[in-house]
Amino acid sequence: MLNKAIEALKDGVCLAVYNPNINTFKTYAGSGVKPLVRAISADRELFAGAFAADKTVGRAAALLFVYAGVSEVYGAVMSEPAAEALAEYGVKFSYGRFVPNILDRTGAGVCPMEKFASRCAAPQAAWALFSERLLG
Repeated sequence: MLNKAIEALKDGVCLAVYNPNINTFKTYAGSGVKPLVRAISADRELFAGAFAADKTVGRAAALLFVYAGVSEVYGAVMSEPAAEALAEYGVKFSYGRFVPNILDRTGAGVCPMEKFASRCAAPQAAWALFSERLLG
């Protein structure tokens, strides 16, 4: 069922989540980790045991996926720190393109959210940081 979520990314979707336990499929638009934070905040039960596909998975998104309880993650682009975090917490993952780091929008440096996530030792800490920062 992860294939359905991966296919949705081709339609301008940034995040697609399928939960076979509740037979629910949802997609989200936007960029960065904000759509993921909003989705978890609004519908956390969707993520428990779900398959998730995201355009870009860095350490920030990886920790948020772990926090939300997904069982498998696909990143069209995935960073090495994301793969390390997912592996550490036993979440299956795959990717289209593997990169050393997620870069900022200019491509000149590491994404600010990745810098913040590098300071988070646990998924709960990442949730506390990003939900406060992005949801207010």
